[in-house]
Amino acid sequence: MWQRLTIQDSTLNSFINKSQTDIIVTYNEAAFDVLKSTGLEVIQNDTLRALIIRNYQTLLPLFKELLENVPKALNPTITQLKLNLFQKSIYQNKNKQWSFSVQPKVENILNHQDFIELLSLENRKYVNFDRRLNFMESVLIKLKESILEELKKQ
Repeated sequence: MWQRLTIQDSTLNSFINKSQTDIIVTYNEAAFDVLKSTGLEVIQNDTLRALIIRNYQTLLPLFKELLENVPKALNPTITQLKLNLFQKSIYQNKNKQWSFSVQPKVENILNHQDFIELLSLENRKYVNFDRRLNFMESVLIKLKESILEELKKQ
């Protein structure tokens, strides 16, 4: 089970680069702002009006907050694990361009406890993003369907 596993430098560098990328959430409130300035009472269906208000004033800001800030709590631990495991170097490639590379500091990195912990934390971040984005998508699809239903009635 604890055999010496190997990993290609390009795969390791790809993992490190991807793990340094977080999600930034934005949503366009322009249509909602126009609706508010026009008067929300333009929407005669009380249920739909409440759904629109709930989505734009509560759910979307909450999703944005959760997606951007919850993973930040893990970042100090992730940063320390990366410092323990990797060293960065700079080199000139065959086209005479300077590039960065990440090399492991430890032997047999794939079996190293810090690396396993790092993978676990990165997986938690991904699962959190995935779950919340899927829920946000389902909420917005429901809102869209409700609006389209109301438009069909008119």
